[in-house]
Amino acid sequence: MIRRLGQTSAAPIHLRKLLLSPEQEFFAFAALPEHQGVAAEVYQRLGQAAVNIRLISHYQAKDGVLRVRLSVDGCSMAAARGVFHAATVRERLSAFEHVEQARILSLYPFNGRPEVLERAFLELRRRRIQILATSSATSVLSCVLIEAQVEDALQHLQQVVILE
Repeated sequence: MIRRLGQTSAAPIHLRKLLLSPEQEFFAFAALPEHQGVAAEVYQRLGQAAVNIRLISHYQAKDGVLRVRLSVDGCSMAAARGVFHAATVRERLSAFEHVEQARILSLYPFNGRPEVLERAFLELRRRRIQILATSSATSVLSCVLIEAQVEDALQHLQQVVILE
């Protein structure tokens, strides 16, 4: 965090807007190297079921395990649950997490500024807000939060964010 000399607290975050998504459902899964084809099956099944994925991140860890996190719109929840309950999917996952009520909080403009990311995460961590997943693009930083913690997160962020 950047502070001016003599300043007792970090400078506020300057943003244009904070946006909150409609209700989401969050899924996270992992697949061992020998079962990584399950991700393609999940994506195909979600597409066939017309599930709108609002946020997705995936990475392959050094140990070869594929980890995927995704958030789907409320109108697609039942279809998404069906995909993950399919036996051909479930039996090939090494880990699975599901949060029924989540929301995506997006901060604009992020513009790739690491101090915005650092400060936002620090402030949310101070309030013990659990961040389920993150995604960033050139102009936006998005965090998936548990619905029950969203109001607290917004109230706290509004104390350190200046909306321009």
